[in-house]
Amino acid sequence: MKLDENKFTIIRVPFLVGMNSPHIKKIKNEVKLNIPIEVFPNLIINIINIKKITLFIHHIINKKLSGIIHLGSKDLIHHVDLIKEILNALKVNTYRLKYVYTTNENRYIALFNKNKKLPKYLDFKTDSIINRIK
Repeated sequence: MKLDENKFTIIRVPFLVGMNSPHIKKIKNEVKLNIPIEVFPNLIINIINIKKITLFIHHIINKKLSGIIHLGSKDLIHHVDLIKEILNALKVNTYRLKYVYTTNENRYIALFNKNKKLPKYLDFKTDSIINRIK
């Protein structure tokens, strides 16, 4: 906390989605075992995959960026919609969902980068991540 901002870099990432990510493995296992998949209808998030993380890290190292940097898609999605899109991308037709309501209000767990300007070629949307699962 006492270090100068130019002496450290903290990279924060949101919901990680990829073919071998823990979230996808968990979803596949729950479908296989016919266990209801927990979804949070009032949770709004953004996502990222490992390929995008590596592109960001490459840029951060090359430009010698420092401080706290948030990475994630430029758009938001409800958790329940994300899980349904993932199941659709995995071509899963039969599944059970368990809706978990932690609040009646929408909650946001999304990361947006306000302070560090990143180039346009690093911008991406949720659809591009979902399409890579297919």
